[in-house]
Amino acid sequence: MSMTKIRANNADKTAELIAKHIIPLTSSEVVKILPKVKGNSHQATCRKLYDFCKRNYKYVLDDPGYEEIRSPIQTIKDRKADCEDYSILIASCLLELNYPASLRIVDYGDGFGWSHIYVISKGIVIDPVNGRYNTEPKHIKKKDYQVNGKSQIIFNTAKSYGLGRISINPVEARKNGSFYESGNKYTRQPELKNVIIGKKTNVSFSFDIVVKGYYAIIPAEMLQPSHLGNIENPLHFIPEAQPRNRATSESGAKTPIRIAENLRPAEICEGSTAYTGTPIINKRGEVIQGNGRGFTMRYYWENFPNDPRKYAEYLSENLSNFGFESFVKIKKTNNLLTGKSEFVAYIGGGNDSRIKDLSQLKTITNPVLVRIVDISDVEAIKFGQYKQADLEAISTKANDIKSRVNLIDDNDLSRVLESAFSQSDPDESLSNIIRNTNLISQMVKLGAVRPDELEIYLRNGTINEAGVKKVSDILINLIFKGQDTNLPDIFEALPVSLQTAIAKSTPSILNVPAENSIKPEIAQSIFAFRDYKASSMESVKAWSNQLSMFGGKPSETYNPIALELADRYDNARTQREIVALFMQYQKAVSNQAGDMFNAPTKGISKAQWAEMYLGVKGKAPAPSENKAFIMAKAKVKLKLLALKF
Repeated sequence: MSMTKIRANNADKTAELIAKHIIPLTSSEVVKILPKVKGNSHQATCRKLYDFCKRNYKYVLDDPGYEEIRSPIQTIKDRKADCEDYSILIASCLLELNYPASLRIVDYGDGFGWSHIYVISKGIVIDPVNGRYNTEPKHIKKKDYQVNGKSQIIFNTAKSYGLGRISINPVEARKNGSFYESGNKYTRQPELKNVIIGKKTNVSFSFDIVVKGYYAIIPAEMLQPSHLGNIENPLHFIPEAQPRNRATSESGAKTPIRIAENLRPAEICEGSTAYTGTPIINKRGEVIQGNGRGFTMRYYWENFPNDPRKYAEYLSENLSNFGFESFVKIKKTNNLLTGKSEFVAYIGGGNDSRIKDLSQLKTITNPVLVRIVDISDVEAIKFGQYKQADLEAISTKANDIKSRVNLIDDNDLSRVLESAFSQSDPDESLSNIIRNTNLISQMVKLGAVRPDELEIYLRNGTINEAGVKKVSDILINLIFKGQDTNLPDIFEALPVSLQTAIAKSTPSILNVPAENSIKPEIAQSIFAFRDYKASSMESVKAWSNQLSMFGGKPSETYNPIALELADRYDNARTQREIVALFMQYQKAVSNQAGDMFNAPTKGISKAQWAEMYLGVKGKAPAPSENKAFIMAKAKVKLKLLALKF
């Protein structure tokens, strides 16, 4: 919903509709503005919401006799609102931040009936139409409507199921074979009988965990993923096998739907590991790996029964590849009971001698290809914890970040950083800059963070500590992009205070014209600081003129700017000194726009800055052209190899 126009003759019904249905379904649209309205407390947040709406959205009345109900994204786009638009936007923000909200409609006794609506949160009035915060004019009557939590019934496929296992012990539920929740009884699905079995196959869960299984075709309705969208599936009795909290995940619901709407049959069928191709299930149809893929196929058959992406046709053409006998067929038929067309996989018909008795005759509606592994619940829970990275013999978070950073286009990065850092206060900490500019979402667009990782790094629309660390690591690796591949590992060995100072400096380091990039000198300065600390010298300057074990002096090996930076690192009393140095560099080498008091200025060159602020005279050789530095690195590597043997 972007905007809906309705007759304004049932204000109380409209308020109830907004509170119970519209806000819970559209509240996630406010995620981009949450950092701007979130305060340090509930009271502070309410005040910031009021001020933000007054400042950013013009109050405009709807046409007489109608209400134009805007979703949050439409209000943000239009930059205008009336009272119910304000209420939807404000209540959505409160809902996403886990604060309670009610919509209050009032009658002022002026003959217009229910004529105004605004938000109440823990007794605080948030009404941007009113010129004063936390006040409400006198009225003769009022009605309040509590805003519902996140909508639990979003998809058709979830309507026949409950709301998940609230306070249910899954071990006891498996032992009893059922559980009660909200007055409903949920019984565990028995082992599947209506199954057509194909060939045996091996399923890899990790580098050294390979489990025997087999291909099978089952009815879509018997496939039980852990979640149906963002609703916990109560018929999935091994919830511990799903470490991701899909119930609070937008990507957990939206990504499988996008895949279903643009289904590519080969991609969702073909795969040699647990993380690609068909879902991996136990003999009861409960998904162990591939819950998103499982929901994709449930959603696909329920919403696209005419099979527009030709999944059934793909299966029919490739049955032999998955080990199914020639008498297994897939075709489109008419259901005599419903009168609707449907696709079925079946065994039977004709006089095939390999069909020995009637028990072999099977008809499977809405067929789905899966891989079944015959394992215990304990094993299923264990194998559910693995992820694709476990297939690699060596897989570290650092390697993942390095590879992701290398995917970023430098031009796209430049635009993002220019936009993000121009909004930030130079004195802000890196963590605040990351939070206030929503850099985690920008990193998704750049390809440095996968969309399905957002749920790990966002809490109520705000980046958590893990998210800040992720973005910080990415920014650090962006400094090292194109430099020595060992730099991130060497950086991790630096004193924590120095690591933090350089991390805080990333906005300044990265947001400069390409021709004045200081990244190569910073890379060398880290090598130089590491080597200096490994020596017994009392200062960088003394060390730089000392003959090394390979011959030559560090001053002949390292770029002069790099040595001066290493010296600044060593003598800095606080992190702020290092941050200020790079802030000064950014300002000096960047063009400055003019204003009514100052004319525009052109930034100076790197060499000019080095001479003016570091005392490094003359044009320093580019680090990439410094043959002595290249030779020194080669000798260090040879030494390390010699030590290994």
